[in-house]
Amino acid sequence: MVDVNLEQRAREFLRRVLCRENSMSVLSLARCSRPIGLVFLALLMGACSATMPTGSDAERGPAVPVAEQQLSETDTSRAMSDTPVSEALAPEDGGGRVFVGDDAGGIVMPAARPPLTLHGDAVAINFEEAPLSDVVHSILGDTLGLDYVVEHPVQGRITLRTRSPIPRTELLPIMESLLLNNGALLVRGPDDRFFISRAGAKNVMAPRFDSPSTEVFGFTNMIVPLQHISATEMAGILKPVAPESAFVRVDGKRNLLILAGTQLQLEGWLDIVATFDIDQLAGTSVGVFPITQGEVLEVHKEILHILRAKDDKEDVGLSAMVSVLPVERLNSLLVVSPRSEYVERVGAWITELDTIEVSTSEISLHVYEVQNGNAANLASLLETIYGEGGGKKRSSEVAPGMRSQTSGSGGGSSTPGTVGQAAGGSNFSLGESVKVVSDVYNNSLLVYASSYEYSKIEKILKKLDVTATQVLIEASIVEVTLTDDLQYGLEWTFQNGIGSDYQGEGSLNLSGGEIGPTAPGFAYTVTNQAGFTKAVLNALAEKSLLNVISTPSVLVLDNHTASIQVGIQQPIQSRQSVTDGGVSQTSIEYKDTGVKLQVTPSVNDGGLVTLEVSQSVTDVGNIDLATRQRSFNERSVSSKVAVRDGDSVVLGGLIRDNASSGKSGIPLLMDIPVVGNLFSTTVDTSIRTELLIFITPRVLESDKDLRGVTAEMRTRMRGLKDFSDLPNALRNPTAEVE
Repeated sequence: MVDVNLEQRAREFLRRVLCRENSMSVLSLARCSRPIGLVFLALLMGACSATMPTGSDAERGPAVPVAEQQLSETDTSRAMSDTPVSEALAPEDGGGRVFVGDDAGGIVMPAARPPLTLHGDAVAINFEEAPLSDVVHSILGDTLGLDYVVEHPVQGRITLRTRSPIPRTELLPIMESLLLNNGALLVRGPDDRFFISRAGAKNVMAPRFDSPSTEVFGFTNMIVPLQHISATEMAGILKPVAPESAFVRVDGKRNLLILAGTQLQLEGWLDIVATFDIDQLAGTSVGVFPITQGEVLEVHKEILHILRAKDDKEDVGLSAMVSVLPVERLNSLLVVSPRSEYVERVGAWITELDTIEVSTSEISLHVYEVQNGNAANLASLLETIYGEGGGKKRSSEVAPGMRSQTSGSGGGSSTPGTVGQAAGGSNFSLGESVKVVSDVYNNSLLVYASSYEYSKIEKILKKLDVTATQVLIEASIVEVTLTDDLQYGLEWTFQNGIGSDYQGEGSLNLSGGEIGPTAPGFAYTVTNQAGFTKAVLNALAEKSLLNVISTPSVLVLDNHTASIQVGIQQPIQSRQSVTDGGVSQTSIEYKDTGVKLQVTPSVNDGGLVTLEVSQSVTDVGNIDLATRQRSFNERSVSSKVAVRDGDSVVLGGLIRDNASSGKSGIPLLMDIPVVGNLFSTTVDTSIRTELLIFITPRVLESDKDLRGVTAEMRTRMRGLKDFSDLPNALRNPTAEVE
């Protein structure tokens, strides 16, 4: 018995040595036979015993999955049971912890049934239009001497001839095929008794399961555990050659298939399973190639272009045999292939591509076209990273009356100093040989440097030159007015009351039309005997009004300020003066009124949006009696809140109280003490207004999100257009139609 953990440590040690000595880091995982592997491990451990650490440090080797050398099931289970779990799972300092199982998945397979023994010499078969029942009796009963039960009558006539005698073991598959073609099944039951039933009754028969190790005779259900391929993928491979009824269950959790079929069908399907259920990592070669000069993603793109065919499909050409994966964290390319020579050849290509054609000492002018950002901002960031003085901008200065001139050639010579500004852009130097100028008109950067230095700068620029995140700010500014209006008074009418020669009727303190109760509210009506209304006492109270002041929407870049102002400019007198000639001069200024909203969003990677909100509402007030100037009522709020993308935040608390009292009635009579109230109406009003602000940010990170918002706005405008096309009576149901 060999310690499995010891073998794993030795292989891991050998792999590390090979990776350090081989610059291409090619590791082959080819299989080897067990005796040769054990001898090699013994020699290796003996040679390395003097250099490997001893004690507890030596015992805590890395636990590597046993995938490089296959052990038999008996040896594996014995080795795992004899090895303590703590030793098998002990990691290196700072390493991971691997818990190695028995790879059985907890599946208990059915016990294998004893093989069916058929004695006797080979036999010749000759049937001509014989009834199927006679053929069953002749083969199963007379020739093979088996017990059988015919549960359902079988119909059909059989013609079967063999030119030479055939072994008795082949008679059962022939009999099973004859029955299946005539709608019947041959099922092996307990004690080797066979049952003949119609095919449609297989779902109501007593279930019987076998394992692949069992010699199959007749129709049965077989449990097929899979080791290296998923059950779903294996079922997809079998579906073109197996009927749908053959798949009793595809168990992805336990990674097994339950197949139902005859002996010949199951044997064929098991052959296909054995072909595809293989260890794909066994014999696979892996190479790790660091990228030192170029960009790992660029080299990866060029390698894929070489491996793939002209139609650029993944599984066509050499790309089906070689997988190349970029590892940006290590700035390396990982090459995987079942052929070690492919890994070495691709590694040679990577080495050739990871070079700079132009000499590193040759200086030339490079132009970087900014794709998403701003050239001046990128230049400022580069200066902060590489420039001297903590990122403080330095501008070149010349003597008064002189002009700054710069000359150069493709050979790399240039005048000392910094390259001048281009189209109003900023410029600075990253060193003695690197200069950067921002061209604001063309939104590009001019980099005067060697190819090697420019490649480093270009990597940084590509990471900084990304699409800016935008935020759609949807705001609703609502004014809630809580009114407490109380209107009370007496309205009355008289008839035939002005002299005896005049007939007519009139009313006092009547707003319009005939007097009557005001609805809704409280009313008390006085009538005469004829039913004419003489007087009405009204009392009406109204509460709560809602006024949507504005619902603006604005799109703004992340970390930029959006400002919305809706209203009018109110003229006010700011200054008045009199000249020496006695002419009066008045200066007029305009004050902004209405709604003003300023929002600055800041989006983080977690989807949280921080909003700096500044909101003000300015209303035109009454004229001040002292100054005779118009007063203004202003309510403002400033806050900084955090809200999730798509959620709403409410800002409130801006409350204004206004109380007033008014009186109206019949002139002169309403001013009479005590009785004047009978001829007047008093109105007491108390208005309490609160301003509420609802803000909803929506983060737009891609062009698709932006197009979605544009389509939504168009839909809203289309709805307004359709609404304006409606007749006036439909848009305003209360309007009168002549």
